[in-house]
Order: sequence, then structure tokens, then C-alpha cells
Amino acid sequence: MLIKVRLGERSYAIHVKPGLLEAPPIPRFLREGRHVLLTNRRVFKLAGRGLLGRLRNAGIRIEAVMMPDGERYKTIATVEKVADSLLAMGLTRKSSILAMGGGVVGDVGGFVASTYMRGIRYIQIPTTLLAQVDSSVGGKTGVNLRAGKNMVGTFYQPAEVWIDPNLLGTLSARDYRAGLAEVVKAGIIGDARLFAFMERNVEKINHRDPAVLSHLIVGACRVKARVVEQDEFETKGIREKLNFGHTLAHALETGVGYGKLKHGEAVSIGMAFAMVLSRELAGCPALDVDRVLTLLGGLGLPVDWGRYNPGGLVPLMRKDKKAAGPGIAEVLCLKIGSVKVERNVSEKVIGRLLKNPAGEAGFHQAEGGLSHANA
Repeated sequence: MLIKVRLGERSYAIHVKPGLLEAPPIPRFLREGRHVLLTNRRVFKLAGRGLLGRLRNAGIRIEAVMMPDGERYKTIATVEKVADSLLAMGLTRKSSILAMGGGVVGDVGGFVASTYMRGIRYIQIPTTLLAQVDSSVGGKTGVNLRAGKNMVGTFYQPAEVWIDPNLLGTLSARDYRAGLAEVVKAGIIGDARLFAFMERNVEKINHRDPAVLSHLIVGACRVKARVVEQDEFETKGIREKLNFGHTLAHALETGVGYGKLKHGEAVSIGMAFAMVLSRELAGCPALDVDRVLTLLGGLGLPVDWGRYNPGGLVPLMRKDKKAAGPGIAEVLCLKIGSVKVERNVSEKVIGRLLKNPAGEAGFHQAEGGLSHANA
């Protein structure tokens, strides 16, 4: 499957195919210059070494550069070390970075590519579900500061994205579930049919059915491509829809400590909170709130924010990049498939709802997920 992200001169293709890396779609620009496969040791052992060999057999001059694994290494210090390695290897403006790994490798690789010699090409090769359906598409790059997540970065589109769903078989159960959160998000913000497909196929999703997974990846990438095409640089307020659930999620990640809570887990909790907030502030139907919480629960994702020091989260939520007024910026759900950005949500409302765990906010635990108490 080929998905086009249409951005004029910065347009690119997303290739989605099981077994894609066994015969990668080598673009012409890789035939010139020297290139780098940026990855970590675990991914290199599982799939990177094989890809490196196949590229070399095809006549591509390419070497591997390793970076540490984990969110805590998504820093300026790592960027400097990677850039030093590229310089020592003699990479020029004709060179490319092939960023193979999860979101950390992709974000760091893209940031280095956008700044090394003022910009070189890069290819995203996401190896986690989270990266395949979200961070590898759209051209957002960046690193974390102690004060906040992704506070330093660039908009810099990849030259291509290579997605091989077969790589997902190596993921831990926790990493796999974390990636599903972003697929749920894609359905909520822009594809009600994708959301309904997930509801009908929870068991197959949990068992990693290959055909179902390919459908989810393509669907989520299409949602993101449509949004990015309308608002590449997040200046029109459209792209901010992709941050549904992320205001609380980023606060959770910062407050708990990078890497201790998976990004997808934080997003799941953030979406659960955003749905409860949407019911109160945007008139989101209670049935839709229930459907989201039920699906998240059925996929084994967390929804309860009560265990993460709710009182300390509001100050962190104020730092969200969408903020433009005295209140807190949130993406609210009008109904499944449609959302809007609200830039000035009252801190008092946020604080009040944060004090109630999801299970006490009008919902109760039920077999296979959560159900609305009054449904």
C-alpha cells in the first residue's frame, strides 16, 4: 500500500507492506553519496543488520550508527553525539539518515537531519506500532528538556517512510498496546469507521492479526496525512487536532519521569480524561464517551489518572504548546470522528475533574473495559 503525503516540493510516500524490508524500495538519492543507518543495538540485532546487508548488496554505501535506547536519551546531548559521528564519517549534504527504531530514534534522527549541514534527507523506518501510526509521519522532530517534552525541535518532512508490519511481532505486549492508543486517537479525531472497525475487532487486534494490523496502520496514516496536508506547520489550528489527549499525556510523562510511563499509555489516560472533559464542555454524547473508554479498556490500556498526583498536573498542563490564553488548551471531542481545539479551558474545571479517577467520573469498571453508569 502506498500513501502519499501531498506537500508540494516536500511531498513523500509512505510505503506499508508486510515484508517490505526484505526488498526495500530504494530511492534514487541513495545511489549517491554515503549514508547512515541510525538505530539502537536492540533494533540493529533484530532487523537492522539484515537491512544494512541488503542495502549494501544493492550497492548503497551505508554504515550503522548506534544511539542509546530510551526516552531519557532523547536529548540535545544525544543529538550532538550523533552529529559528531556523522561528521567524523565524512557525511555531506548528499548523504541521508535512515532512522530505524521507535519514536525516540525517529525524532532524534529527524532533528539531526534537519540541522546537520543545514539539512539532509532522511527516511523514517519505524519499528514500533506507535511510531508506524504516528511519530514517523508528519515531519515533527525534536528532543526533550527537563522542563517539558518536545520543547526543542523542527518541522522537517522525511523523504520517505518505510513501514513493515512484520516488525511488530517482536514488540513486547506493553509496547504493542501503547501503540494502539494512537490508532484509537486517529479514529476519534477523523475516522469514525476506523474506530468502529477497532470495536468490532478487539480480539483480533489483541492477537496481532496481520490483516487487521495492516488495516489499522494504513487507516491511521491516512488520517494523519490528511491533517498534515492541511496544516503542515501547525499555524492554522488544524494540526493541533492530532494532540487529542496529549495535553494531559505530556504532563504525565514530565511529572512521572520520561520513560517510566509509555507515551501511548499516557495518551490513553489523556484521551480518557479528554472524553470526560468533552462531555462536560463540548456536549459530547455520553455514549461516545463510553465507547472510547470501553475500547481503551478492551485493548488493555490505562484510563485512570487518579494514581498520578492529579494536583501536580495542572501546572505542567499550562506549559502545553497549544496554550494561547490564561486557561489550558485542550482538544475536545464533539463526537467520534470530529474534534475541536479549545484554547482557554478553565483550570478550575480541569482541577475538579482531575480529582476524580475515571472510575468515579460517572463510569464503572466492567468486564472487557469500562461502561457508563447510566447507559
